[in-house]
Amino acid sequence: MYGGEWTPASKLRYNMQNAIFCCTVQVHPNSWTEIYARSGQCGNVECEI
Repeated sequence: MYGGEWTPASKLRYNMQNAIFCCTVQVHPNSWTEIYARSGQCGNVECEI
C-alpha cells in the first residue's frame, strides 16, 4: 500500500478504525468449521470466530 521499508514509525500509519481483516481457517476432511461474520458500516466485514 505505502511501499518502502517497514520501521516502528510505520505503525503510526496503521488504520485501526477501518482495518482490513484477513484470516485462515483449517478445514479437515469429514469435519466442520463454523465462521461467524457480521456486516459493519459501509459494507465492511467484522469477523468473530
